[in-house]
Amino acid sequence: MAAAWALVGVLGGHLLTYAILYPDAHVHDQVLSESGHGWTTLLGPAALTAILVAVALGLVTGTGHGHRRGVRFTTLVLLQVGLFAGMELAERVASSGLTVDTLWHHLTGHGLAAILLLGTLIQVATAWLGSAVSRIVAAVAERLKAAPPRRRLAHPHLVPVRATLPAARPVRAHGSRGPPFLVAPGFQTP
Repeated sequence: MAAAWALVGVLGGHLLTYAILYPDAHVHDQVLSESGHGWTTLLGPAALTAILVAVALGLVTGTGHGHRRGVRFTTLVLLQVGLFAGMELAERVASSGLTVDTLWHHLTGHGLAAILLLGTLIQVATAWLGSAVSRIVAAVAERLKAAPPRRRLAHPHLVPVRATLPAARPVRAHGSRGPPFLVAPGFQTP
C-alpha cells in the first residue's frame, strides 16, 4: 500500500514541480521535451489510476494488522524523494547523456538543482498529504468492516412479517395404529 501512495506522490509531485518552475506553457513544453519528459502526457491518467489503486488497496487491506493507521509519513518521504531523484537522473541520462563529468553543468546550467530542490520539498508535502489520506481511507475501511451486513430482500416492497400461530400439540389416535400427527388447538381428532 505504501508503494501505491508513493507512486501517487511522485507522479503528482512531478507534475507540480515543473508547473511551478516553468509556468509559461511554451517554456514548460520546451524544457520537458529537452529533458526526457516525452512520457509526461501519460502522467495525469497515471496519477489518477495510482490514486484509485491506492484507495482501493487501502479499503481492501486497511483493516489488516499494521494498516489501521495508514501509511507512515517517514516511509512515504523516503520512497518518494528517492524515486523522484532517481527518475529525474534517469530522464537526464536517457535524453542528454548525463555523466559524472557533465553533472555539474546539468545541475547549474539546466536547472536540475532547482528541480531537485523544489521537487524534494513537494515530495515532502505530497508524502504528508498521502499519509493523511491513507489514514482516512484506513478509518473508513475500519468502519465498513464494523458495520453489520444489510439483509437484501427479493422484493423490496415485501417485508417479512412474523406470524404468530398457536402452538400445535401432538395428538395420538386412541386404539388405532399409525404414527402420531399434529393438530392445531381447537380441532377435533378423528
